[in-house]
Amino acid sequence: MKRTVILYCLAMLLAITGCASTAHDRAGSLEKISIPSVLLGKEITSYVYLPFGYDDTKEYPALYYMASAGGSAYTVIHQFEIAETADRLMASGEIDPMIIIALGIDFSFGINSSENDGNQNL
Repeated sequence: MKRTVILYCLAMLLAITGCASTAHDRAGSLEKISIPSVLLGKEITSYVYLPFGYDDTKEYPALYYMASAGGSAYTVIHQFEIAETADRLMASGEIDPMIIIALGIDFSFGINSSENDGNQNL
């Protein structure tokens, strides 16, 4: 009984002081990138999430996310909390580590948003 009480108190102390491992401790990294598009004549701003412990010598599944209804890559990452959700699900083992790419479509609904007519030589 005494041992159980001591272990319980130790667990509570670790939880209160933040010493216990959480999904936040195993957070992936998030990078804002710009992809130059010759065809559209502009930079496409997107976000890439790399899982905790990312190793560039390994292969990972990739999830490409395009916001619907005129949303943006920023909305997908920050308002929908995609990175935090992925961290939590990966830390709990509910999903495997993956790369998530939120593509910037500039409120175009995925339709060509270029000012050129698409007939230029590439």
